[in-house]
Amino acid sequence: MKVVVEEDISKQLESFWQLENLGIEPVNENLSCKDNKILLEFKENIQFQDGRYVVKLPWKDNLKESIDNNYEIAHERFSKLCHNFKHDQSLYTEYKNVVDSYVEQNIVERVPNSNVVGGAEFYLPYRAVIRHDRVSSKLIIVFDVSSHKRGKFSLNDSLHIGPNL
Repeated sequence: MKVVVEEDISKQLESFWQLENLGIEPVNENLSCKDNKILLEFKENIQFQDGRYVVKLPWKDNLKESIDNNYEIAHERFSKLCHNFKHDQSLYTEYKNVVDSYVEQNIVERVPNSNVVGGAEFYLPYRAVIRHDRVSSKLIIVFDVSSHKRGKFSLNDSLHIGPNL
C-alpha cells in the first residue's frame, strides 16, 4: 500500500517563506495584558545617554520596597575572592584589569556607603569565572542576580521577566 500526501502548493510556499524569514519578521504573538504593560513601560522609559541605552528596571508591584539588603552575602563572596587572590597573583592581576575596564567603560561604579540614601539597597554578589579555552580574556565576572537571604526575594524574583522580543 502506498500513501501519498499532497499539500496545496500555496501552503508549501508559505511555509518555505516563513522559514526563510525566521528572525526577520516580527513574531505575531498575542501578548498578555501584563506583558503589554511591561513593554509599554519599557518603550516609554528607554533613553539613549552617552552612547548607551538606559531603561528602568521592570519591578513587580511593591517588591522594590520589600527587597532585603544583602550586603553580607556580597561581602562574604568578595572576601572569598580576596582569599583566592592571596594564593594566585595572576588571578588578582587579571581580575583587577577586568574591573578597571568595567569602571572605565561606566559599566560599574564605586558607591561609597555615605551615598546610600534610604529605599531599596541591593548589592550584586559576583564571582570570577576562568575560561581557559578563551583567547582574549580568560576571566569573566559573573553577577549573581538570583542571590538572596533565606526566605527573602532575590533581584530576579523582584523583577518582571517580560515578553520574548
